[in-house]
Amino acid sequence: MLSLGELLHAHEGIYKTVPGKAYPTSPNALLGSDDWGVSTESPDGSIVYLHVLNLPKDGVLRLGVPADGTRFDAAEYNGCPLVLTAVEDGYTVVMPQDCDRMDTVIRLYRCV
Repeated sequence: MLSLGELLHAHEGIYKTVPGKAYPTSPNALLGSDDWGVSTESPDGSIVYLHVLNLPKDGVLRLGVPADGTRFDAAEYNGCPLVLTAVEDGYTVVMPQDCDRMDTVIRLYRCV
């Protein structure tokens, strides 16, 4: 069994990250059943980690327009590319089949 410290080290989307600016969460906010989750970012801002806590029933995550105007050009889960599509009101991501039911962490890469 892993300790909490080992789990945090193993999970780059939690350890040494900063609060998400593209998809921010208000302090002390509670997630509703329709909310997908929360985001964090790498310290250099190149990667946004989506912590999907409520999986979409149809397998497609619908994200609004990023609050900071960010544009993304790729998405992946556990090193495997995912289908990321820019749509009028934000982005969609086709979720992987082997989702982690507790916290599926999707990496979004910012356009450079």
